[in-house]
Order: sequence, then structure tokens, then C-alpha cells
Amino acid sequence: MKKALTIGAVILSVVCCIFLIQPANFAQIVPQPLNEQSGLSILDAKCGVATATKVSSMSCRIRNESVKEVAAFAVFWTITTVSGKTAALSTIEDMSLVRSLKKIAPGEIIETEPSGEVTGKIEDPITKIGVVVDFVLFSDGSTFSRNNSKLGSQIINRQVTANYLRRQLLKIYNEKGLDALLVELSNQPICQTCQ
Repeated sequence: MKKALTIGAVILSVVCCIFLIQPANFAQIVPQPLNEQSGLSILDAKCGVATATKVSSMSCRIRNESVKEVAAFAVFWTITTVSGKTAALSTIEDMSLVRSLKKIAPGEIIETEPSGEVTGKIEDPITKIGVVVDFVLFSDGSTFSRNNSKLGSQIINRQVTANYLRRQLLKIYNEKGLDALLVELSNQPICQTCQ
């Protein structure tokens, strides 16, 4: 019985921004339409473990369908039980903070996964897993956002903070030189929990 509920790797080859994953004895898959504005499509998703009470080791492959490079994006995962209760996991991939990091080129495919796992109860089993591209920051500064998870705000706030830090570090370098900049970069953070 336990073996019947376990899926080694569920792969859905559906090109859409939202789709659902579930073990065979669960409800039907209900794909949602692709939103062309996001520029990213989810090619497939998989679960290393998907039972009525546990989902873990999820991942999905994403293709950049736009003509622009992608600098950052957020993926939002929703796990739903029979009673309608939901749990969420998310992934943020941000290559924008360091300008020299490789961005996601048009046509390129990458794999991403949320951290963590979701557990349910046997009396309220997990029935479906949804995954959606929730936010995209393109290299030219334009964005796409569903704003379901507020992950886009985190990415934008990182941008603001990174730009502020760049300006401050450049100011130290211009006013005091390379040695002062290196001292600043090697100092302990003020916030010990921010490490």
C-alpha cells in the first residue's frame, strides 16, 4: 500500500506556467494556461517523494522563452490537501546582484528546486502540487509579476540594497583607496544573524 502511494519521480511534460503533480490515485491534473508575458515556461516538474502525507525533493525545469536575458525569477509551489488546506514553498534564483554572473539566455533551460518538504496527515491527504513562475526580472530591468507570493518584492528590495551597497563601496574606494575597501569588505557584519 505504501509503495502504491510513493512516486519515484513524477514528470509532467506540459509547457505551461502552472501545472499540478500528484500520485496516480489522486485527483486529475488540471493544467492552467501559460501566461506569455512571463517569458519563462515550466517544462516539467518532479517529486522525489510524493505520498498522501509527504512531498519532498521537488524540482522543475524552466526555459527562457523570451528574447531577453533573465536576471532573476521566483517560483511558487502550492501543496493542497483534500480539505483545501494549502502549504507553500518557494524558490528565488537571483543572478542580478553580481553583475558578472551569467544570466539565463533566451532559449536556455535551467533546473530549480524549493528547499524543504511538506508533510500532511493521513486523514487529510495531499491531493495536488501546483507550481507557477511568480516573478521575473529581465536584464533590461523590465519585470513580470503575478504577485501571488510577494517574492518579487524580495527580489526588488535586494536590487535596491545591492545598488546602495555598490555606491557606498565605490565611495570608500574613491575616497580612501583599495586598502580601505578591503578592510570594509573583511569586517564582521553588524548583524550576526545576517551572515
